Order: sequence, then C-alpha cells, then structure tokens
Amino acid sequence: MVPSFATPGSAIVSEALQEVLRPQGYNMMLAEANHSAAEESELIEMLLSYNPAAMVHFNFDNAAEAQRLLSNSGLPVMDIGGVHQDSAGISIGVDYAKAIRQLVNSLVERGYRHPGLLCTQTHSTIFRQLLNGWHSGMLALNLAPHRVVTSPKMPTFAAGHSLLAEIRLTWPELDVLICTSDEAACGAIMPVTQRASRCPASWRLPASAVARWRRCVRRR
Repeated sequence: MVPSFATPGSAIVSEALQEVLRPQGYNMMLAEANHSAAEESELIEMLLSYNPAAMVHFNFDNAAEAQRLLSNSGLPVMDIGGVHQDSAGISIGVDYAKAIRQLVNSLVERGYRHPGLLCTQTHSTIFRQLLNGWHSGMLALNLAPHRVVTSPKMPTFAAGHSLLAEIRLTWPELDVLICTSDEAACGAIMPVTQRASRCPASWRLPASAVARWRRCVRRR
C-alpha cells in the first residue's frame, strides 16, 4: 500500500519487492489510499478479504482504525519509509530527524550560516521527524531555525520552481537550501537555466537532485 502512486520512491520499492517475491511464487497487489485515512481503512479491509500473506506499507501513517485492523489480522506487517514507532509490525526506515541534524551540522562545518528548509507534501511521521531534526539541529548550533517553507503541494519540479521565488524574496541572505525531495530540488535548480533569473553562485542543492535535473534536461 502507498499513499499515492505518485509518492516519490514508491515505484522503486515496488519493483524491488516484486524482484524478490516473484521467484518465491508470490504475486504482489499494489494499492493507493489517496492520502486519506478513511480510504486507507476501507482499502485495508478490501485487501484483507483477499487473504494476503503479508502487508507492506510505504510511507504510511496508519490511522487508529487501520492500526486496529492490521493488529487483529495476525498478518506480518512491514512499514517502509520513515522510522515508525507505532508500527503494527516491523518498521524499516530512516530516522529523518537524525539525518537532518547531521546534514545541518555538516553544512555549518563547511561554512554555511543561513540555511533554509523546503518541505513539500509528505506523510505526517516523516514531516514531524524532519521538523524536529531541523529545529533541534539548528538550535544546538545557536542558529535561527525560522527559514522553513512548508507546502501542501506534491513534491514536483513545478512546486520547487514556484516556491523558490517566495524563499528568495523572504530570505535574501539564504546561502544553502535543503529540499525534502529531489523533485522539489530539481525545480529549484530550474531558474539557473533562465537568463532572467539567476541563483547565487554560493547556493547548494543535493548532488542527486542535480544529476536527476541534468538527465531531464538531456531528454529535452
């Protein structure tokens, strides 16, 4: 189960699972809940009616009813994505709070003093971890954690591109921007290709995002 088929990383995880499960004789059913707790519970009930061997959730926040259904099902349940303290089974993921703290420390060690954080739509567990890590990391270094933009927009090139103007206008002193998705980071890079809008030479974005952006530009 995924919140949406457009959720970043869901296709990669799905393909990896199929590569492992198919040789063992298992067929995988992929379903999305459209970022809705109500639809999530209905979807779980529907999937349970097929008597699955296990349930895998990618970047999910299980609502109380969904948690009850999974706990009572007796099935092996795996949560993949952010570390999930309240998982109904096994949680395999990233501690985003720790990751952001370490990233902030690394950037400050390199001389950056005015970092910003751009968050696009993600599920609430990861969002809370990101903000917790950001605030604790910044405050531990006696830096102001106020340069944060959170948006309900999906993590897309367009979202990163449109939000960049707001970020630059609000915080002209910004010298490094942390994006919570490669897609948003790619969108933030786009103004570099426009003659009328240049990003400061000192700005930094994830190397993975730069590589992805270059691949997209080559396709054009």
